[in-house]
Amino acid sequence: EVCERNACEAQDDDGQEHQEEAEEEEEEDEEGSTALNGAVCARLSFLQEVGLIGDHTFSISSVDLLPDGLATIVLVLSMARREFAGYRSRSDHVIDLASEDVDADLLQCLYTVLLRLVTALEQKFKTSLEEDLQLLASLHEYLEEPVVMGTTPKRRRDGDELATPFLPPGVRPENLHNVLLLRVGQKRVLQELRRHCEECFLSGDEDEGEEEGGAARDVTA
Repeated sequence: EVCERNACEAQDDDGQEHQEEAEEEEEEDEEGSTALNGAVCARLSFLQEVGLIGDHTFSISSVDLLPDGLATIVLVLSMARREFAGYRSRSDHVIDLASEDVDADLLQCLYTVLLRLVTALEQKFKTSLEEDLQLLASLHEYLEEPVVMGTTPKRRRDGDELATPFLPPGVRPENLHNVLLLRVGQKRVLQELRRHCEECFLSGDEDEGEEEGGAARDVTA
């Protein structure tokens, strides 16, 4: 009985010790989360002060896949404390990826975030690019096909009731055509941005292999 009682007490002590350790880890996680949120808020506030965050939005296109302002925001939020301190001391707070030497780890963070952003935006579409292109081809064929009325071929009119399984009820073919053109353009830009990020990842791996054993590059200041 004494042995059993001692064993039970030992188990109770072990259980209490594990519970205390779990509570300490939870408190540390909460403190770390609070510190992280505070650091992010401070950086967003600073970016707002220097005019990089405001009422305007960033637009990406095939001509400018990655605006410097957007890249700067992602880079700043990914910086270590020392790197952010150096960034704050800059006179020009827009980071130009084409002319500045940015730390490889920061670039990896940037392209990782962009790839996740592309994936999130692509998931908002209910159709794929291939499906939109197929629907657009069917719509072009429908719009270009003449309708024989009497002896004179004429284009289809908006009021013609014909079998168009690809056309949603109440939607004019011309309106669907414009929507598809816009959607195809958006998806192609996203695909191009994804390809650009993946190529930068491959390029970064090659550079890292060439510079292996060398000193780390200084963060842009």
